[in-house]
Amino acid sequence: TNAKKIAINDGDQQTGYVGQFLQRDLRVLVLDQHGNPVSSQPIRFRIVPSPSKPVDALGSLGKGSAADTSINSDQLGIAAVKWRLGHYVGTYQVQAGSNGDGPLEGSPLVFNATALADLTSADSSKITVAPPELMVSNGEIRATVTVTLRDRYNNPVVNKAVSLDASGNGNLITQPTTTTDSNGKTTGFLASREAGIKYVTARDINSGVALLDTATVTFGSARAARIAKAAGDNGDTQKRNVGTVLEKPLKVLVTDQFGNPIANVAVTFTAKTGGGMMVEPQPVRTDNAGIASSTYRLGLQPGANLVEASSTGLDGSPVNFSSIAEQPAQMKELVVLSGNHLTGEPGQTLPEPLAVRLLDNLGWPVADRRVRFEVKANDAVITSENPIATNMYGIASAEMKFGTRLGLNVIQASLTDLAAVSVTFYDTTKVIHGSGATSIQMVNGNNQSGNVGQTLPIPLTVRITDAYNNPIPGITVTFKVIEDQTVQGVGRLEGGVKAMPRTSNELGIASVYYTLGEQAGLNKVRASSAGLQPEFIEFSIYGESGSAFSMRKWSGDEQTGEMDRVLIKPISVKVVDRYGNPARGGKVNFIVLQGGGSIVEPQPILSDAYGIAQVHWRLGPRPNAYTNVAQAIADGLPGGTFLETFTATGDPAHWPNLELPTDVNIWENDLLTFKVWAKDSDNPPVTCSSLSIPDSAKLVNNGDGTWTFLWRPDFNEVLAPLKTKSFYAVFSALDLRGGKDIDSVRINVTDLNRAPIITRFWPTNNVIKIEPGTLGKIEFGVETMDADGDLVTVTWYVDGNQVAYGQTYTMDLSLYPPWHYYSVLASANDHSATTTQWWGVKVKVELVNFSCMVTPYKGVTLEWETADQQIISGFNVLKSLREDGEYVQVNQELLPVSENGRYQFIDKEIAGGYRYYYQVEEVSVDGVKTKHGPVFAEAPIPKEFRLAQNYPNPFNPETTIRFDLPNAVNVTLEVYNILGQRVRMLLEQKMEPGYHAVMWDGADDYGVRVGSGVYYFRINAGSFSDVKKMALIK
Repeated sequence: TNAKKIAINDGDQQTGYVGQFLQRDLRVLVLDQHGNPVSSQPIRFRIVPSPSKPVDALGSLGKGSAADTSINSDQLGIAAVKWRLGHYVGTYQVQAGSNGDGPLEGSPLVFNATALADLTSADSSKITVAPPELMVSNGEIRATVTVTLRDRYNNPVVNKAVSLDASGNGNLITQPTTTTDSNGKTTGFLASREAGIKYVTARDINSGVALLDTATVTFGSARAARIAKAAGDNGDTQKRNVGTVLEKPLKVLVTDQFGNPIANVAVTFTAKTGGGMMVEPQPVRTDNAGIASSTYRLGLQPGANLVEASSTGLDGSPVNFSSIAEQPAQMKELVVLSGNHLTGEPGQTLPEPLAVRLLDNLGWPVADRRVRFEVKANDAVITSENPIATNMYGIASAEMKFGTRLGLNVIQASLTDLAAVSVTFYDTTKVIHGSGATSIQMVNGNNQSGNVGQTLPIPLTVRITDAYNNPIPGITVTFKVIEDQTVQGVGRLEGGVKAMPRTSNELGIASVYYTLGEQAGLNKVRASSAGLQPEFIEFSIYGESGSAFSMRKWSGDEQTGEMDRVLIKPISVKVVDRYGNPARGGKVNFIVLQGGGSIVEPQPILSDAYGIAQVHWRLGPRPNAYTNVAQAIADGLPGGTFLETFTATGDPAHWPNLELPTDVNIWENDLLTFKVWAKDSDNPPVTCSSLSIPDSAKLVNNGDGTWTFLWRPDFNEVLAPLKTKSFYAVFSALDLRGGKDIDSVRINVTDLNRAPIITRFWPTNNVIKIEPGTLGKIEFGVETMDADGDLVTVTWYVDGNQVAYGQTYTMDLSLYPPWHYYSVLASANDHSATTTQWWGVKVKVELVNFSCMVTPYKGVTLEWETADQQIISGFNVLKSLREDGEYVQVNQELLPVSENGRYQFIDKEIAGGYRYYYQVEEVSVDGVKTKHGPVFAEAPIPKEFRLAQNYPNPFNPETTIRFDLPNAVNVTLEVYNILGQRVRMLLEQKMEPGYHAVMWDGADDYGVRVGSGVYYFRINAGSFSDVKKMALIK
């Protein structure tokens, strides 16, 4: 174009707000050399960059976000653009320039603008407090509150008025007195008379914007200043039964001077009258609400009870609470608190105690009434003290252990002196499916027999049980057919398998059917379950041969024997079934075909269990029976008709004939002797010998044609379970021509039993003494030996009651009430003789309660209670000044046993300012001493000297004079008559600080009783002196 120069038309030196368009556009006027407007001349507008600011924070030109743009001049020569300021407060520049043949005159032009902060942002503005915590809320110490106003781009917002507010009560706010400064800040202050956390908020008054930010400042309480009964339910003026805890705790409130609650202040609740006690250890401390509370147990006698709550240095201390102890109304009911409708496994302890609360007709708990827990059904056991008295809450509780039998346990709790007041618990002993199993037992199916190849009619059955013989369902049992050298037959289980699992049913039963193998004889099946004892159960089943099917020759053929005499060996055949197993009952006929002899046994012969049919064959008579023939015939068998032929050669010479005794009976370890010899009609020399005799037996040649048999059977010849065993001694006789005889003697040996021996036992001490609660179980055990090898069974007894079998027995003491003496016996028996081992178990006494307290003018009162005292002869009281120091016996004589198990002892020899430790020494009937404790008591020191009025007054025949000593001084205590004459010097010695009491029996220094009248008693204790009057009446 013909443009010559440019100039600013409008828009320079504007002021606007960050992030917003300026009110006026930036306008550049383009002129030619004559001053005429030039159109279509491009003008470049560019925001001048800042080295310290990012480009996107410097603003933009036009409607978009460009920081650099060109605009053509219009018909009036004007190029105009809108300018949006950047995000920060301060000055901005835009350059406008253009070129013709070169830069136009005035180029570049510079537009200047100033950006002010935007409106206050509720999000970006902040509140800070310093310090954030103040120790005292006294309305004077204050925190500084700083409010920083910022816009949405975080620029400080200046010259704004701000107001402050704070949560809670008692606040003293000093509002900011100036508007926000160049940093957007202004300051106010906050103090408070009420302790606690304050939440501070702020508001921009000019913009009407409430800041979202809050600040917290914590005002601590001032020093504790006052104590008073807590507002509302503070526990005052309650009524309850004697010896019970008040329904509501006693509560006091500790505050500072402004009424703020003070935490962690020690408050001591003290029972002043009525004989009650605070349940919690004292002192107690206030909580965050300034409340200190403590529970009070009323005294044992009806009447008013007074409790003081005190805290040193506080106004209002002490605070008094009163309550009334009343005798219980009529007993109404026992209410179940815990232990009902529960289940447990055998031998387990009930997961929570059987607990009841005794209430009277007013619904108040009743203390110190004995409740008995009694098992009415099943075999659960009460394992704790029983009966037991209700405690300060009216509660009586007992521990229960499930017995060994499954099912419902019914336990009744009732008052011992009023059985009509009762309640019943119902707890069930049950096993868990698939859990708790310990053993596997054989039930049925053992020692069956049947024909080979057949399924037995009775299934092989086992039972899964726990340690108490209860059935356990859901346990996998594996049945397996045994295939080894110990068996003859190998059969199969159901489905034709050799092994299969079965699951025990609700009765603990698992079973399987078994089919015998084809081989006759012993079959075995094992049943086992992982982790159970024994490791397996073994069934023995016997396959019997089937019916006779065929026959074959067995023995006795081709013998030689004396004519007209029975052959030495019988002739025999074997009858078998279709599988080749020996068959019983096969019918066989033996006949003589040649030689003229005879069969001794009547015909026919039936085969025995081994399938053998045998007969004795007498050869034909002399002189011609040299050849002898016999035949065995079995006809009508399923396999056909069978014939077997036997031959024998006859000898006309005479053969020897053994002369032996008939059957002999003898005991083990006895000596057996008898003569052995043979006669021969031809009278040749005959030699006798033994073919088979017991190992330790001998056959001795007497040298006269006779022999002597000698044998002493030892103790191992007959082993359990046999009582008698038969042995055979087999002899032969042989002459010089080859003639012989064989015969035997049966010797019946009877077992001579020897008692088993207990070779080791444990525990090695025969008397076992148990401290209560120190041992839950005791394991007893024996090792035995039986010289006869007999099976030894060990049976265990507790107090004569059978409790277990086996080498070991674990005595669960929770099943046996403590504080008793128990006899444990192990009996080892071989079914003929018994050996025993004995132990005594003694559970020592346990103290239910042991406490002590200082009673002014009396001393330290010790009280204790025993749960049971069957083995106690008495007690000693021991005292020490150190917990781990030497304890000295206080009582002169053994304290005797109390019928109700409750004891009290007062130690009068104490001095103020000392802590005394006490132990109770139990002495058992056998002289064993057991110490309990220690407990301790601190003897207080009086704050001042004081002489109290005697009590009773007037008196007859004696009275007690009490006085307080805050430190150790020389003391004289004298009695004077109205004439000023000394009647009695009661005391003249140095005494320790404490509360003291002296008794005057109404006698003078010479032991003579004085007359009725008025007397004076005077004390001199250091610089302290006092006199009081008393009256003796008769």
